[in-house]
Amino acid sequence: MKIWYDPKGVQGGVTRLGIGLLAGIFLLFGGLCLSPLLAIACGLPIAAVATAAFLIVTAGLLGLAFGAARRLADLCLIFCLDDAGRLFAVNAREDTQFRRADLFWFVPLQRRLRNMVAGGVLTAHLQEAKSLTGLEPEILEVESIRETPGRLTVTCRVKMPNGGTARRFYSLGKALRTPDLLRLLEQRQPADCRLERPGDPLLAWVVACAALLAGAAAACVLCHPAVGRLPSDYYFPLLGLAFLLFCALVALVCVRHRNR
Repeated sequence: MKIWYDPKGVQGGVTRLGIGLLAGIFLLFGGLCLSPLLAIACGLPIAAVATAAFLIVTAGLLGLAFGAARRLADLCLIFCLDDAGRLFAVNAREDTQFRRADLFWFVPLQRRLRNMVAGGVLTAHLQEAKSLTGLEPEILEVESIRETPGRLTVTCRVKMPNGGTARRFYSLGKALRTPDLLRLLEQRQPADCRLERPGDPLLAWVVACAALLAGAAAACVLCHPAVGRLPSDYYFPLLGLAFLLFCALVALVCVRHRNR
């Protein structure tokens, strides 16, 4: 019987992550609200500064969301091996009370994670005859193990608590990439499986779209009547083009993040 988890999650990592996320959101929105005052104080066009601030805040919020989601998934993922050799994957987030739009969602989640690991809840279940069967997904087979920067993505066929089977994806951070856990996962792979190192075909599209967006935004600023370096007739067409490129960039980043 053994349990693998990220020690930082039990030691208050979820609470620190939640507080940092809230602080980052408030700072970004505070900067957005102060951008017109900054433009007036520096004598810059208010519209251009507000547009730039909006783009920066949106990019910052997306970065915070992706980073917090990945870190929270690492902190809340737990693997359990019982005495019968059954391997279970436990996600402390999979509870209805943590899916509500609660500002302080991290407080009950931190409490639950600490009770599951340090409080002995998982250990007590593993010592029972049925273990975690019917409570958490049991890993039946590992279909693939893909190596990505800083982590491993494991595709598994699992037995769900309701008795059915499903495909699940688990992302293993540094704390879970231990030799004994990796050995257990590899033992559940078919004999012809290999460690996959996929390419990144969307990276070039992301870079190209970001470069075009930067060019369109710069041209839009130069076309603004307050700057007057380029004809003002092109201001609104370039503004619309910059908005479309921004939407395309967000979509590409989301798809690339999901694929990886």
